[in-house]
Amino acid sequence: MKNTLIQIVRGAVDIIRNEAAIFTANAKENDRKKDDIVTSADFNAQNHYEKQLGENFPEYGIIGEEGLRKPGENYFTVDPLDGTKAFARLQAFGVSTLLAMVEKGEVVAAFVGDVNTNDVYGFTPEDEKPFRIRFGVETPLKVIAKDLHNQYAVLHSGLHDHPEKIQRIVQAHANGGCFKNFEVMGGSAGTLSARLWTGEIGAIVFDAPYETPWDATPLLGMNKKLGFVHIVIDKENGTAKIVEPELIREPRDKDYCEIIVHKDNAPVILDWFLNN
Repeated sequence: MKNTLIQIVRGAVDIIRNEAAIFTANAKENDRKKDDIVTSADFNAQNHYEKQLGENFPEYGIIGEEGLRKPGENYFTVDPLDGTKAFARLQAFGVSTLLAMVEKGEVVAAFVGDVNTNDVYGFTPEDEKPFRIRFGVETPLKVIAKDLHNQYAVLHSGLHDHPEKIQRIVQAHANGGCFKNFEVMGGSAGTLSARLWTGEIGAIVFDAPYETPWDATPLLGMNKKLGFVHIVIDKENGTAKIVEPELIREPRDKDYCEIIVHKDNAPVILDWFLNN
């Protein structure tokens, strides 16, 4: 199973990379997201996933971003190209492809294929720990929780798009926040999450008004395996609590922010919200 899934993900990465100079882009109807687009690379990568998953796992359903729905109790989620706008801008980072495998309500395999670096992050039932394949070499991901005062928080959207408490907590510790400082990074949530899994950053803040199964499912699976927790911030009263995210099969609206942080550092975040 493992080698098959890795080859499928790598095949999608190759398709997207080969489209880099020849892709076409069109406006995409989306009730939740303004100015959305879809490219030929999205469709070609999804067609690849549909064909390969159908041949190798015919009994599984598929939930794909570009209208792909194949029913099944056990199923795959597919985001063929995560970070489509970054791809269309010819951006040198922030483009990936995402795959997750769900059995009996649990994520049993998940993958993020970084299109720009060709790295693959993932896990399967055959793995004791999630892994990273870099320069063709597979190594286990080892997460060591560092002091948040020495790490950056990364916002997936602009600072002032977030509630006032979020704007304050991501500031430098000397200015009343919890971190060394903050960055803003758009594009693929998959490549952003990979920075968290490798210890490059200390936390991610997501504040999108909706979530989708093809984006959320593989990241939830990886976060859980690596010991990262989801802290939900109530926008009305500014309170914070750890939640166990649920798997979804269709997009849904969100009315809260969330901070993804290692479980060992979660008490620091919760204490800050309690006392500020």
